[in-house]
Amino acid sequence: MKFDRPTTDRKASVVRLFLFLLLSASSLGCGIRLFSNPEASIAAHVIHFTRPDCSTFVAQTLREGLTLTEVEVEDYTPRQGDIFEGPSRTGPSVFRLFEGTETRLREGGRNVSMNILAKNLEPAEARRQLDAACS
Repeated sequence: MKFDRPTTDRKASVVRLFLFLLLSASSLGCGIRLFSNPEASIAAHVIHFTRPDCSTFVAQTLREGLTLTEVEVEDYTPRQGDIFEGPSRTGPSVFRLFEGTETRLREGGRNVSMNILAKNLEPAEARRQLDAACS
C-alpha cells in the first residue's frame, strides 16, 4: 500500500506540529527549560538575623528556608529587612541588593558579592551557625 504524500511532506508536517506545540506551551506559561539546573535558580532573600560587626547573616530565602550567608565586600553592612536576589545554591555568587530606596525593583539595586555557606536551615540551627561564624 502506497501513500499519496511524499516523505518530505510528512517530515514538514511533524516539524510544523512540533513548532506549534512549542509555541503553545510557552504562550500558556508552561515554559520549557532546557539545560537548566534547579540548584542555580534565582530566588528572593530577606535578611532575618544579623550580628553587630559581623559580615555573616541569616536570610529567609523564598521556598528554600533559612540560609547562612557571608558578605564578601566591605562597602555593604547587612541590615535586617534588606532584600536581595540571586542563586539559591551554596557557594559564592553576585547578588542584586535592594536597600529600600528603589521605586521599581527592575530599575534599582546594586551588585554585591556574597557566599551562601549553608541553606535549608531550621531557625535554631541557623542561629547556632551564625553565632559560630561571628565569634
